[in-house]
Amino acid sequence: MTTELMRLMRQKDPDDLAAYLDSLNGEHFSLVTLVDALSPFLVMESNLRFGSFHLIKMSLFLRKLSQSGLLSQATEIALAKVVVQHLYYLEWIELSVSPFVHSPDPIDAPLDSMLKEIKKGNAHNAYFYAALALQENKSHLISTLLLNGALSIPDTLGHSLSCFFPVLEQLVDMDHPAAGTALFSYILYLCRLRTNSLSGRQPVPVSVVLDRSHLLQQAASGTSIVDVHHMITYYIFQTWEKAAWQQEIPIPWSLLADWIGTKQIDNKTDWHRTQAVQGRLPGDYEQWRQIFAKKDKENIIAITLSLLNISFQQTCDWLFRVYADYYTPDWDPHYFTSLYAALELYRDNTVDQTGSTMAVIQALSYFIFPI
Repeated sequence: MTTELMRLMRQKDPDDLAAYLDSLNGEHFSLVTLVDALSPFLVMESNLRFGSFHLIKMSLFLRKLSQSGLLSQATEIALAKVVVQHLYYLEWIELSVSPFVHSPDPIDAPLDSMLKEIKKGNAHNAYFYAALALQENKSHLISTLLLNGALSIPDTLGHSLSCFFPVLEQLVDMDHPAAGTALFSYILYLCRLRTNSLSGRQPVPVSVVLDRSHLLQQAASGTSIVDVHHMITYYIFQTWEKAAWQQEIPIPWSLLADWIGTKQIDNKTDWHRTQAVQGRLPGDYEQWRQIFAKKDKENIIAITLSLLNISFQQTCDWLFRVYADYYTPDWDPHYFTSLYAALELYRDNTVDQTGSTMAVIQALSYFIFPI
């Protein structure tokens, strides 16, 4: 698959693309395998406005859904077509970087040296020290990079953290073949944000005690692109805190709280929960697709919340497949990333249920309103 995809991406022949998409079927298709094959391309995606990596984040979220067994074969194929088509028409450069580093003499405190080079914008030197740190203490490297990204969330709509958390979690921490390229892409990004580097600064203070439920309800309020990023970033903070390699540095929740500020909370959750009638629930995907096609936002939200009470797996599968049915060349990866974050919060029993339900409503509203 890797060789075929490389040829497809390099030749840029629309007929070849159409033929490849038609070939995505069969019992043995794996979305995980496809995302793994595309990862070297995905990590070098270039978004010229934000310098962010939306598609790799989206793809790695979908990869986790596949690994969790939450997606049917038909849904995995539909999602694969979205990923392939979207990457095909994006701007990116093909670059492969090895995490191997040759350092015959010992280097003390490579992480400190990495931060100093990031501060100066020296990506090549910074990556050299990052690769050393990767060999010496992977967990400490990942935590340090994420803290650097967290410092810039107000200036980047959270992308400096949210886009790279899944990259570090699924590629760098898991020693994926694209780990070196993924790490280098983050170093490049942080070098562009070097004014907010930790180098030369006091450590981020331990977060004050926050009302997490209130914060989530704030994050899940509103349906603008900024509001959606509040919720996605909340999910990233929640997941970051639970990461197995996160042992040493307290998660700086106060940075998220400062960014969200005094945002007002919506009060629509209870109303939405009372709208669906059990007899109106779809019995199969085709019925669900027809309901969705009517674009009745209130009805779609109400039925979704009722379906979630019956089967999280089926609802997740149907939502991602019906979203994929609406793919267009101007596809917004936030459609999938917001849905993924909201559903993960919804099934997290440590999270405030009112806030997580609001997150689902927010993600659905963000997608349904434009269509």
